[in-house]
Amino acid sequence: MLCQAYAAQGHRVMGVDPAAAMLAVAKRGDPGDLVSWAQSRSEDFRSDRTFDLIIMTGHAFQVLLGDAQVEATFATMAAHLNPDGLITFESRNPALNWDAIWGRTYKMDTPQGPVRAARRMTDTSRSPDYLSFAWDYHFADETLTSESTLRFMSHREIVSFAEAAGLRLVQLFGDWDGSKFDADTSREMIFKFRRSD
Repeated sequence: MLCQAYAAQGHRVMGVDPAAAMLAVAKRGDPGDLVSWAQSRSEDFRSDRTFDLIIMTGHAFQVLLGDAQVEATFATMAAHLNPDGLITFESRNPALNWDAIWGRTYKMDTPQGPVRAARRMTDTSRSPDYLSFAWDYHFADETLTSESTLRFMSHREIVSFAEAAGLRLVQLFGDWDGSKFDADTSREMIFKFRRSD
């Protein structure tokens, strides 16, 4: 949807995702030749193109579980950024109690009937920088489960990794309304980086 929104304004866009199934869904609404698609993880992406804007969305930054992945992702973004370009992405603030925030059940009405979705923590033995959880989707005739682990890095850690890749922080928001980041209370950490040179 994000790629299509930019293309609708006349921008040339490249959408990157590691999952072939997600790319197949994205291509169904392809608005012509302004959008190209690439199957790749963020740390492995290579192109001869450079970009004015690089966005990582959907809290995808948090699936980079190891330092090597984070370092390679920042290096990849820096290598593909135009001199005056901008990198932006979001991560969740690790200062908040995400166990409590996420420990709920949701009900969704769908054309096929109601679906109850419940998130539960699955591994409490890891470092506090990581949360492992499962979504259980209860349909009328079956239950499907999706398991995930996310890394919760502090804003200082993220900035440090970015600076090591030759990037500098230009803005940090605490929410989607553009409010200032507060390390104790903000739910979001929305970063904007540019090249240091």
